[in-house]
Amino acid sequence: NAAKIVSDGIGEIASTLVDAGTPPQYAAAQAYEIYRGAQKLSHVEEAVCDAERFLDDGGQYEMPKREFVDDFMAAAENVNDRDVLLMFGRILAGEMESPGSFSKRTMDVLSKMDRTEAEVFQKVCGFSTYALLTPGDCLDGISPIIALKSDDGYHSYNNGKVTIDEMSILNAIGILDTTLCTTVKVPQGERRFFYTAHGIISVANDGDSGEKETEFRSSVLLPTGIELARICSIGSDPELRGFLTGKFESEGFAVSVEPTKV
Repeated sequence: NAAKIVSDGIGEIASTLVDAGTPPQYAAAQAYEIYRGAQKLSHVEEAVCDAERFLDDGGQYEMPKREFVDDFMAAAENVNDRDVLLMFGRILAGEMESPGSFSKRTMDVLSKMDRTEAEVFQKVCGFSTYALLTPGDCLDGISPIIALKSDDGYHSYNNGKVTIDEMSILNAIGILDTTLCTTVKVPQGERRFFYTAHGIISVANDGDSGEKETEFRSSVLLPTGIELARICSIGSDPELRGFLTGKFESEGFAVSVEPTKV
């Protein structure tokens, strides 16, 4: 079992230390530190290898600053979950593409997330959108808007895909705030565009009653959540396009769908 593997590994290192002249009473403690150090290093190496795969060959990248590297290693070395380490690989790649994109706080928060929390956050990102002034707007620097749909009874969202309790956990660790909402205003005679991976939703205010508003009430991403969203697939849920179309039509907007260009 796992305990025996660890014990045998530490025992082999301790035996080697004793053979090299380390007093037996110190060998076990030193062996443990070496074993743990090797484990931590392997976690960082996994994340670095993942980052290499995410970077395009021939692209122009910058080496991260020393402060970032220190913070990255300190956070990634204690992560045991493979999916979370994969997210660290995306963070490193993203930092090399755009220096200053990820803070120490964001990496600290990610290092404490387990697989379930990471999966829930990625589901939330999949059902999030961007509000654009034109369908071809660059998405860099735009904060995603969470567009989860409440189920009957308000105990979950999107037919049970995300529960209220799961959202409360993301709220507690500082990724989002479930008490806030996002309001998008559409002046009379104008339109806004909402991004999904399966089409851009064009929303026009063609009425004659002035400015109209549309609200997204489930929650709002906080700065840490906005940074983490950069490494997730915003708008990827296949049900998002239909939900947004129905929402805007029910609110009296003129709605059409255009191919995703960004």
